[in-house]
Amino acid sequence: MPSSYKIRKLINPFVGDAFNPASVPELPAIRQVLARAFSGGEIEAFSLLVIDFECIITPAAFVAVATGHDPDDPDTSYVGPFYEASVIAALVGGGEVYIAETDETEKEIVGCAVWFGPGHSIYDSEAQRKYALSPFMERLSEEQREWWQLEFVPKFRELVKNNLGDGTKHNAWHLQTLGIDPAHRRKGLAKALMQDVIAKSTGVLKCLEFGTETSNLKIYQKIGWKQAEYSVDFNSRRGKCGMGVMTM
Repeated sequence: MPSSYKIRKLINPFVGDAFNPASVPELPAIRQVLARAFSGGEIEAFSLLVIDFECIITPAAFVAVATGHDPDDPDTSYVGPFYEASVIAALVGGGEVYIAETDETEKEIVGCAVWFGPGHSIYDSEAQRKYALSPFMERLSEEQREWWQLEFVPKFRELVKNNLGDGTKHNAWHLQTLGIDPAHRRKGLAKALMQDVIAKSTGVLKCLEFGTETSNLKIYQKIGWKQAEYSVDFNSRRGKCGMGVMTM
């Protein structure tokens, strides 16, 4: 990573049950950079929700389907808030958020990684459900909520169980979201955003999920991630998609 960039861990600013977005001044910029990362292609962009729909293989396509939007609609204003939910969940409940920013007088956030450590998972606490999951689900139609509950969740649990076993993921370090601004890719920022957790988690399993036809696997394989054997396919009114698991 060039010296013109720095990696910084965000400090959890919350005390008790009082989430206030204004207490996280970086949040609007994080939302914007994740929107750019997941709207413009998949290289150096990853998430639990990076899933590839047949010929539509950008992360934004899955977000469109998952939220009830048309994947061909040029308006992708819903993408940033979708991924922002994972950032909020991490800040209020057992996660860690790292940002990459330019080392300038007026710093610019150009990348973000969201991790959940052993003993924690996304949406496993009341605070996460209240401030991250519920606002997301409330934006969905009844049909979309049923898709999540009846199609995505059962098959995702099957994927995790068959690759990792019961309870293993909850006791591992899980890379939930990683996105780099397209204008700042191929500079080692994806690796840099993983380094702190990788360095402090020696001997502890690390895992992530990916779309089975995504082209960014080489990025993770070069760092040391290995693809697990079992994958699943999800069906929706928009098409078919697949998901697999990587571990380190």
